[in-house]
Amino acid sequence: MGRKREFCFFAGLLGLLLMVVFLMPPSVNAQIEGPFTNLQIMPKNSTKEAVMSVMQDMTFSVGTRCSYCHVGEGDDLSTFDFASDARPGKEVTRVMMRMTDDMNNNYLAEIDSEGEVTCLMCHQGQLQPEE
Repeated sequence: MGRKREFCFFAGLLGLLLMVVFLMPPSVNAQIEGPFTNLQIMPKNSTKEAVMSVMQDMTFSVGTRCSYCHVGEGDDLSTFDFASDARPGKEVTRVMMRMTDDMNNNYLAEIDSEGEVTCLMCHQGQLQPEE
């Protein structure tokens, strides 16, 4: 019964992620210009697709929009200043990315865990995780 529950959970999660991807306006990727000039956590040579994938996963996982970390308002992402560090949320997000990376690469690696720590595990679609 445990395996069936796990399968249903992951199938549901995959379905939810696919729904988010397909419901996202197709113009989002087109609105964001590259190359990226202020990548501090992801590799400097990350592709636009890789960066957008991480950003979309993150906004879903913590229930925010682009303007939480990036300077800009509304849905016209072509007007955003993505390189700016003016929003405090951007540094908070970087700290959290370093933390999950540390947990995955150091602590879980020590116990040969096949799992992975993600934003969604704690945040569950909310900016502040429940206590």
